[in-house]
Amino acid sequence: MSFILVNYVARPRWEHWLHTYGAALTPALERRISWYGVYHLVNEINQFYLEQRQDAVQHTVARLEALLANAAEA
Repeated sequence: MSFILVNYVARPRWEHWLHTYGAALTPALERRISWYGVYHLVNEINQFYLEQRQDAVQHTVARLEALLANAAEA
């Protein structure tokens, strides 16, 4: 679920998206989504780095920074 939310759903839409599927966005769930999102993005950065795909590394670092900024605001 965190993979889908972090990659395809804008943060302001998470609550609506989860509600559609019968889940509530609790603070605990939001922390877990963010944690797994960070884990996923760090792994992507590592993979892109190993593949020498610098543009993809930079793009994913920007996504990671945005996720961390949103998590800090919550």
